[in-house]
Parts: sequence; C-alpha cells; structure tokens
Amino acid sequence: MKKGEPFFDTRDLVHIEIRFTYHYPETIRGREVGLSYADWQAFGDAWQELYPAGRWLIDLRSAPWAFLEKSHVLVDHLCAVMVTNEPPLPRGSFPYRIRSILDPTWQPEYFIKKGVGGCGDSALLTSRHLPSVAIMPGCGVLEEDKDWPQRLHGGQISVNCEKGNKAHLAFARRVFRLLSRFATNRNQLAVSYPSYQARVREKGSYAWLGHDAIRWAREHPRRMLLFQQWHGFRPYDPDWSTELALNSPAPDPVS
Repeated sequence: MKKGEPFFDTRDLVHIEIRFTYHYPETIRGREVGLSYADWQAFGDAWQELYPAGRWLIDLRSAPWAFLEKSHVLVDHLCAVMVTNEPPLPRGSFPYRIRSILDPTWQPEYFIKKGVGGCGDSALLTSRHLPSVAIMPGCGVLEEDKDWPQRLHGGQISVNCEKGNKAHLAFARRVFRLLSRFATNRNQLAVSYPSYQARVREKGSYAWLGHDAIRWAREHPRRMLLFQQWHGFRPYDPDWSTELALNSPAPDPVS
C-alpha cells in the first residue's frame, strides 16, 4: 500500500471505527493545547528531523467530512492534510485524530465487523505499536457571533506508553520537550466569557499556547485560544484589560 492511499473504500460501510488493540497495560500522558496551523507545521517539521522514517496515521472521520472515501490515510508529515482551502477537508476544518507511526515497516491491518441489531458494518483497524503520539489538532478558527468570541479551538496531544517502560516514558518526556519549543504554559490570562473577566497564570497552567497562536490572539483583544464553552485563554499583556475587550469592535473575519 502506498502512502497517502485510503486503507479501504468506505462507501459501502455505514459506520467507520478505528481501534488500536494493545496487549499490555497502557499509560497516557497528555497536554491541552491551543496551536495554530503554523505551530503544528513547525512541530511537524521538527518531528520529521527527529524521526525521518516516522509516519502519521490520519483519521478524517469527524463531521462534516465523515464517510469520505479517504477516511484514514498514512502520510509522512503531520500537516499533510491540514489544508484549509483544498480537499479533502472543508475550509477551517482539520483532522479528528492523528497518530504517530514510528515503525517504518508497520502496515495497516483491518477487518470488517458485521453489524447486529440494525447497526451497520464497521471497519476495525488493529495495531500493536507503543509508544505513540496521538494528536487532536483542534486548530480551526471559528468566527465571532452573538454567543461566542472569535476563537481558536482547543486541541490535545498525548503519548501512549507501556506502563512502567522507562524507555517509553523517556520518549514521552522528549515529545513534551519538543512541544515546549513551539508552545508555552506561562504568562497567560484565563478569561471568562462573555464577561472577559480574567486572572493571571504566570506559570504552571494546564494550557499550552502556540507561539503563532499567541501572535494571532494579540492582534485583537477579544480573540480567545483553547476556547471551551464559557472560557478560554489569552497571552498575558499589561495593556490588555476587560474594558478594552468589551469596548472594542468585533474582529474582522478570518480570510
């Protein structure tokens, strides 16, 4: 199978499911992230330098692009299908889940599970490879409306390790050190919405904000990063205030 080709034709399947099967206890370590496309691109470039033979399994199942012919693809670069203006993703949309494949000999294996009780068939993809990195990018920009600010969706990066395996845990630390080159959890404002009341988090926040995402947020006082329902994050800026955010005109739509 060539890289970038679909693993299976999904047109005849009602439901698509991807499942990784492991045969040993698993530890998951993760970070909540607010990264832009440019941040992920920089992370992906650095990853490719560290692991030139590594690949990424891209899961495109999430609405509104579920049930495309290419629901899962195998690519060389993390951002190979993070395209905002070209197929297979609609503008502003990004893959649901991306998983690293470090073994250059790994090939996908799947089987069709027949549906029961009125459920459609499922395509189950099995694998056994640890450690691995799982990414939910969440980097699409959503426009301001009467209920929400202009915002960058939150994402997640996690590392799956064999429990107690020191080499795997060292790999996890290496992944998060790499992330820290392109994101920071220091000097942030945790901002409530719609009041724009904020509190400063100088260090130790659970949120990791990308350097380019921080630049984007600073372009307008009402922009939010890692926005989740009624609150989000902004970079700390002594010139920013609740009054400035509330009294500023709406930001221009993202082109």
